[in-house]
Amino acid sequence: MKFNFEYWMQLQRSDPDMFEIERQRIIDHFIESTGHTNNRKLHGLQFKIDAERSRSTNPLGACIRLNQMLLDHVFNPHDIPVKTSQAGCQKNIILKFKRKTNEKESTSYRY
Repeated sequence: MKFNFEYWMQLQRSDPDMFEIERQRIIDHFIESTGHTNNRKLHGLQFKIDAERSRSTNPLGACIRLNQMLLDHVFNPHDIPVKTSQAGCQKNIILKFKRKTNEKESTSYRY
């Protein structure tokens, strides 16, 4: 499915409630299409995204919150995904690092 920005922008401006209904329908359809093994994780992630959006007072604030959430996940120094190659196959492993006792519980990365 090709994303039609003009359609979504017009829908948001003319009928914000219908925009939210359609947005949720498209997201649910995508999650269901990924297979049952991923559904729970993806629904959980979408719940976190929606919570961050609702905590924001404006779209830019939501964008900043979601960007920070992405950076925290991608650059988390305690759970680093590492690709390995064995016999021509690639798999992902997670390296766990112990936290220093004087380190803050969560680290933020701002650029």
